[in-house]
Amino acid sequence: MVVGLPNVGKSSIINAIKSKSRAAKGGRAAVGGNPGTTRGQSHFQVWDDPLTVLIDTPGVMMPRIDDNIDGLKLAILGIVKDGIVPPMLMASFLLHTLNTFESDRYKDQWKLEETTTDADVLMQQIMDYSGAQNQEAAAKKFMAKFRNGDLGHFVLDAPP
Repeated sequence: MVVGLPNVGKSSIINAIKSKSRAAKGGRAAVGGNPGTTRGQSHFQVWDDPLTVLIDTPGVMMPRIDDNIDGLKLAILGIVKDGIVPPMLMASFLLHTLNTFESDRYKDQWKLEETTTDADVLMQQIMDYSGAQNQEAAAKKFMAKFRNGDLGHFVLDAPP
């Protein structure tokens, strides 16, 4: 059984295993960019001998998130469904986090002359550069670039 948080790649792992197995039967596990793509359990045979079946499950989430920072990190990663946390709040926190880790790829992405700590400045530049109509749309573009890996690949937690 493959179990984990929403939108972390459980179905993708099953599909990768199936692609390497000659004995795999049945279709592919549904994958998507948003939490909630897998709605129920699905079974996938991946080997004949010994008979091995992987069970894809919907993401499991803790009933509540007590720490606001942890909630922001989960939202930025797309584990919390988009729309629950305001995009500008996520964008502000992500900008702060990128600057904390001294990652300035956002500067190059949107042709800023220098890094900034002001999310309004970055959102205006994204609007000017991309044609986004408002700060919320710009924040969504910022989040999409991060989630696609265009701003670098790293974790949102500082190592101990």
